[in-house]
Amino acid sequence: MLLSRQQAITLHHEYMDTKRIFTPSYQKLLSDYLSLKFKHMRYDLVIASDNNAFDFIRAKRDELFPNTPVVFCGINYLRSEDLDGFPLYTGIREDADLEGSIKLIRKIHPNVRRIVMITDRTTTGQLMRAEAERVTANRYPDMDFVIWDSLNIRELLSAIKELKKGDILLLTLFFRDSTGQFFEYDEAPRLISAVSSVPVYGTWDFTLGHGIVGGNMTTSKAQGKTAAQLALRILSGEPMENMPVVTTPPAIPMFDFEIMSRFKIKTSDLPEGSVVINRPVSIYEQHKARIIGLAILLIFMMGIIIALLIAVSRGKRIQGELEKSEAGLRQIIDTIPHAISARDAEGRFLLVNKAVAKRLGTTVDELTGKLLMDIHPVPAQAQKTLESDRLVITKGQSLFIPEEARKLKDRTIWTQTTKLPYVASRTGEHAVLCVSMDITDRKLAEDYLQHSQRFIQDLIDSQPSLVVGVDPACKVLHWNRQAEMETGIAADKAQGMDLFDVLPILNISREDITKAIVEQKNYQGSKIPFQSDKQIRYEDITVSPLLTDGRGGAVIRIDDVTERVRIEEIMIQTEKMMTVGGMAAGMAHELNNPLGAILQGIQNVERRISPQLQANLKAAAENNITLEGISAYLKARRIDQMLEGIRESAIRASTIIRNMLDFSRKSESQLAPMDINALIDTVLNLAASDYDLKKLYDFKKIEIVKDYSKNLPQVPVTTTEVEQVLLNLLKNAAQAIAGWTDMPHLPCITLRTREERDFVRIEVQDNGPGLDPEVRKRVFEPFFTTKAPGVGTGLGLSVSYFIITQNHMGTFTVRSRPGQGAIFFIRLPKDRPSS
Repeated sequence: MLLSRQQAITLHHEYMDTKRIFTPSYQKLLSDYLSLKFKHMRYDLVIASDNNAFDFIRAKRDELFPNTPVVFCGINYLRSEDLDGFPLYTGIREDADLEGSIKLIRKIHPNVRRIVMITDRTTTGQLMRAEAERVTANRYPDMDFVIWDSLNIRELLSAIKELKKGDILLLTLFFRDSTGQFFEYDEAPRLISAVSSVPVYGTWDFTLGHGIVGGNMTTSKAQGKTAAQLALRILSGEPMENMPVVTTPPAIPMFDFEIMSRFKIKTSDLPEGSVVINRPVSIYEQHKARIIGLAILLIFMMGIIIALLIAVSRGKRIQGELEKSEAGLRQIIDTIPHAISARDAEGRFLLVNKAVAKRLGTTVDELTGKLLMDIHPVPAQAQKTLESDRLVITKGQSLFIPEEARKLKDRTIWTQTTKLPYVASRTGEHAVLCVSMDITDRKLAEDYLQHSQRFIQDLIDSQPSLVVGVDPACKVLHWNRQAEMETGIAADKAQGMDLFDVLPILNISREDITKAIVEQKNYQGSKIPFQSDKQIRYEDITVSPLLTDGRGGAVIRIDDVTERVRIEEIMIQTEKMMTVGGMAAGMAHELNNPLGAILQGIQNVERRISPQLQANLKAAAENNITLEGISAYLKARRIDQMLEGIRESAIRASTIIRNMLDFSRKSESQLAPMDINALIDTVLNLAASDYDLKKLYDFKKIEIVKDYSKNLPQVPVTTTEVEQVLLNLLKNAAQAIAGWTDMPHLPCITLRTREERDFVRIEVQDNGPGLDPEVRKRVFEPFFTTKAPGVGTGLGLSVSYFIITQNHMGTFTVRSRPGQGAIFFIRLPKDRPSS
């Protein structure tokens, strides 16, 4: 077993011959010999077989083979303490089943009165003696048990001759007698059996076949195989800690039939599963294969003879029935709607039915015997048919043509044809049998179905919605083009995948969608939010169950309604602004009344301290004060400056209210000439008072540079619309500057006006972070924004672009680079009809 492995293993044997001699002096001599022999050699493993070898290697291993693993086998009655202090030892025990052997003898020989066990004085023999004494002690009161282990061969054979009926011999081991004479393993059983008049049983399989009846045998082959398996595991690197000592495999009941017959022992007396050797072989068992073959041959020949007799007896009857059968077959063939014909290699019709004749516009009699090339309306097609006929005849194999267009005189039909090798019944000529089925209607139906399927597929793919078909387990069955575009997953890859794996955005509605599919109910989720590219988007999800084919499943449609949601939000905000605009007039009136009172009160205070009025002089004199003193006091306490500040603030508040009223007033979209410089100043005042803008960036902290061109012509504009555009640009500039946390310079917004041929150009420039090329390309797109969710709608610049380009027939462009700010250019035509 070791040498049969693929890896190279060098195996050395050392026969110790300790059954002949095992004296201390012999052991020392053997140790010196091995020490000299293996002085310069190193081994990976040592295998010790039998107790003497095991005892020797335990005593000499560290001297002869230091730190080398040891595998043992054939060790009788090994105790656990025998391996104490020997960590690199493992193997298999070899214990003779003495108790089982005694029970076996008593079962086969129920009248046995004495069992005589033969063993020797070797180490193994004495271990077996001790085991025998243990298993028989006070166990069998109706039977004597004797052990012979101190006799020489002559004494032993003489004693055996004296045995009487009722005695049984149990031979364990006998390698050396009391005089030291050595015996081979098969020699002792032959000598003992030759002189014994009583049955001799054994305990090892190597004694079977040498004169003993048999017994519960311990097999040496199993010992060697197990030891080899352990050795291979160690050599392959497996730790020995994983390999405990293996117990002795169960003994096998084995017997010699010839010896059993001598002592009249029946096989029925043996235990179930017993192995019996030298069993006599019958003539049938010796020649089983030949006898069976001959019997089969005789049966086969008899069958042939019977078949021939039956064939001869039925010959005439079959001949008579053949003609009737041919007539009946002709009738059956003619009733078949498919075209059936038989042709030879030249294309001559040997057999045709009415369907062939009808297809070719002739009769059966006219076709029979004619050549295909002579009667077919399309010669090229006939030649192709003839070539396939010859292929079937030559190769002797059938041919199936699933679809073929065939031109006839007045039309083209589609056929499905099967061609089979055929032998003419009368002439024995090789031919081809053709069965051709007209599938024109089916072909047209399939083409219509394919066209319908393509039309439905194109219809679904043309939908702007994402459409997915799923089975009851939510596995994708259909995936339209919009689904491919939005997810980047091709339809063939998506099919079979889990719906929620390919469309993770549906996980938020997973429970509702799954419930609708399982219960086959409609489901509609409106404005479902999800995160996409740092933006909140909204989807409408519709689930429609499939109920027609009974298989279940559903169609899921997903619509991106983000723009609709944003438009709705803008409309709501617009309504609010319109409401505020409607309230502006009333608010302005309510605010102007207290402002007017403040201005009038300041004017009255100034009049009451003026030295120009006599009433003031009179009142001062009556109170023993002078107006000059009062004036000096007011100047000293800077009360005159405070009054002037109150006046200016009231005037500024009045101006703001007037601008707000003008801005919120409903525009009639009528163009009117306007001073562009004055319009920009108005917008700057609005921006400075914008509360929302102040929350993000205080306009007072931004340097506003006005670079106006003088003597600009007035431009026809809708004032509120242009104000809206400029105010949006100022807000965007302020917010961009506010978002640049590590701005290297002071914030600044520059407003310029220039006359440019037929236009007046307005420039709004900031020194903020600027725009990268991708953002600059999309800056005028509706709903495009770089601001955080909830801060901007993405409509400001797109609406401004519409106002300038469509309402005012001007141009609106931008120039920007990252880190260099941005400049927006508005060009308004100088002349345009007010209508």
